[in-house]
Amino acid sequence: MSQSERQALKAIVVTVLLLAATTLLFAQSQPQVITKSFTPDTGRPLSVKIRGDGAEIMIEGAARDGEGRARYRFDEEHFTASLEWEPEKNTFRAILDMDRHSFDTDDEEHESELKVLLPRRPEVDLDCSLKAGVVDLDGGGLTFNELELALWAGELKAAFPTPSNKVIRRVEVDVKLGEMHLNELGNLAYEELDVNGFAGEMTLDFSGSVSMRREARIDLEIGQITIYVPKGMAVQARISKLGFLAEVDIPGGWRKEGRYVYSPGTSRGEAELRLDIRGGIGAITIEER
Repeated sequence: MSQSERQALKAIVVTVLLLAATTLLFAQSQPQVITKSFTPDTGRPLSVKIRGDGAEIMIEGAARDGEGRARYRFDEEHFTASLEWEPEKNTFRAILDMDRHSFDTDDEEHESELKVLLPRRPEVDLDCSLKAGVVDLDGGGLTFNELELALWAGELKAAFPTPSNKVIRRVEVDVKLGEMHLNELGNLAYEELDVNGFAGEMTLDFSGSVSMRREARIDLEIGQITIYVPKGMAVQARISKLGFLAEVDIPGGWRKEGRYVYSPGTSRGEAELRLDIRGGIGAITIEER
């Protein structure tokens, strides 16, 4: 075999090996996708239960009534999942598990993304609990019967851009470590709202067009609490803090009586929005807008 023939053969072998390696790497890097469609009984509440770890979860309303869909995109080397529909219980259930032992210290982030489209009918009992990750809820067009969101570490965002007059007796949101942003809470007809955290940042926006008396309990041990209320709303807030370790900032013109503060023209017991705010180390800010 001549020198030129050997070089040509070598080039072919190298090319084949590179193609094989590229194909193998591409196959290994491709995420897996599983889906589930479900058609709930519109005569009773739809129960949605989500449990997971290390995932990004997006929940929003579907384009049409009566049908829901879920799509989970994930790296099967590190994650396992189960999407189940139980028609007899009118329940959709998603369980997303992460194998932490499969991760090397030098590993980059691996994909784990669940998107759930909920039908706009019937009413929804949503119970979403995540150990670590991101929860993003767009409640526009959805009607909630019960609402519970929990996250041990990460970021939780929930927005309610369209009004719903269905009365929710209680809404619970808990983020132990991380950020929480709740927007347009005034479009939910809840009687009681419980918001809890240990360390991080909370932002609550009470704007919206559903008029009713509401109560919100807000508790954060370490970090920043920022509350936005519509200008002119009758607000009563009881503020508890850890001495000089927490700063409190309220709008100009608000009246302070002991631990209570009142928006202009508001007397005790007459407020449309009653806040019970408990802050440890950090800052508490109330703003009108």
